[in-house]
Amino acid sequence: MTETQHDDHTQGAESDIHTDWPANDFAEISVEDVLAEARLPERWAHVCLRPDLMAEHDRVLAELSMMVDSQGNILEDVDPSLAEGPVAEAAQSRANRLRELQEQMRAKTWHVLFRGMNSDDIVMFERKFRPTKPNADMTEFNLRLVAQTAVSPAITLDQLHQLRTKLGNRGILELVETARRVVYSDGVDVPKSPGFLANLGQQ
Repeated sequence: MTETQHDDHTQGAESDIHTDWPANDFAEISVEDVLAEARLPERWAHVCLRPDLMAEHDRVLAELSMMVDSQGNILEDVDPSLAEGPVAEAAQSRANRLRELQEQMRAKTWHVLFRGMNSDDIVMFERKFRPTKPNADMTEFNLRLVAQTAVSPAITLDQLHQLRTKLGNRGILELVETARRVVYSDGVDVPKSPGFLANLGQQ
């Protein structure tokens, strides 16, 4: 899948809306309050600039998974090619390397903040830039959407064309998907809390 294949801006939006509010648990907020307090949605994109580190991370993790179980216990009958000496030492060495790779990847990750548009601006943007022909190439539209909504750092359209020659498709797609989500999907409800939060509150 490439960034040119996203042409239905309504797809998936309905599935992001949560409908499990408790009965009669609605705060009374006036239209005036909404006008005074409402903010546009924001969302971060995270692009690792070193896919070679990601490849090594996946390889080391795959090797480690053949040496330990999900609880970290050493497996029996480990492939001798994975460990020249004691298996526990080989497993620990790979675990240490995973941590090193994760730190290096974090240091080489580019974080971009996106901010959505209001409804009027979306309509104007769509009228101006969305292709009207069926099955049209959406690449330029998607890049313009990224340029329109990236705020920290701001990214120009020319810079995005340059980035397309440097970043892999996965990196460009992360920018495009984040821009599309912050414009067309985010900001409709309070996200559901992960289950572990309730467990932490009971400890």
